[in-house]
Amino acid sequence: MRNNIDTLFENLSVGYKEQNIDIITNLHHPGNQMFTASLEQLKTILSNYKLETGYNDIQILQQDNDVIVLRLSQMTKKIDGPEFKDNVMDMVLILKMDNHEYKILSAAPITTSFL
Repeated sequence: MRNNIDTLFENLSVGYKEQNIDIITNLHHPGNQMFTASLEQLKTILSNYKLETGYNDIQILQQDNDVIVLRLSQMTKKIDGPEFKDNVMDMVLILKMDNHEYKILSAAPITTSFL
């Protein structure tokens, strides 16, 4: 299970670095309505910025058969693009199984610190 979670975050980092909306979209659960609603905004961001993301301090807070609640830190740094504030976000993510893989169902930021 931990390998599946680590792979999800590795792939998410690659998706942002390569500005690949398909990779990022595939890592979100089909029931993630907030992601679907903000997809056009993400496309705009990816067309203007090349970003590097990293995920640290991943803690499993709760889990059952097909849902995992995580708390983690996400660091986002600009590689290229217009003005941007690099940041670290403390957040909670809910992952849910879809086709035998955990995917992001929802995300809730707790705090954001600018670097």
